[in-house]
Amino acid sequence: MADLQAKLEGFSLLEVLLTLFILSFALLPLSAMVANSLHHVRDSDTTSRLLLAASNLAEARQLETARFGKAGPLEAATTAALQHTVQTLWPDQSPLLNLTCRDSGGLPATIASADCAAPAQLWLQLTLASGLSWQLPVD
Repeated sequence: MADLQAKLEGFSLLEVLLTLFILSFALLPLSAMVANSLHHVRDSDTTSRLLLAASNLAEARQLETARFGKAGPLEAATTAALQHTVQTLWPDQSPLLNLTCRDSGGLPATIASADCAAPAQLWLQLTLASGLSWQLPVD
């Protein structure tokens, strides 16, 4: 009977606290990994939204250039949608959007005129007040 009572007593408070202490140190790296993966998911979501908006702008440019030979209302609408996307992603900053025209050699980039020469490529450059910057191909 004494053996049965010894088995039913359970754990002491010290054993429980020691187990919780060891478990908390084991879970600490896991929480850092979760925070890091959330940061990467947020970055990839931002990049994919910007790429989609730049792709829409490229398609609108190509369509209107092929049809009318110049920019039109569709390009203006996709540019406004791009600006709305940027404002949604960073409501507290004032982003700068520039279209740059780059020669096939790359650098230096020059500000795009209304008609970017055929071998050159049109790029969208987005710069935030915090210093973050993206360069996305439009053509």
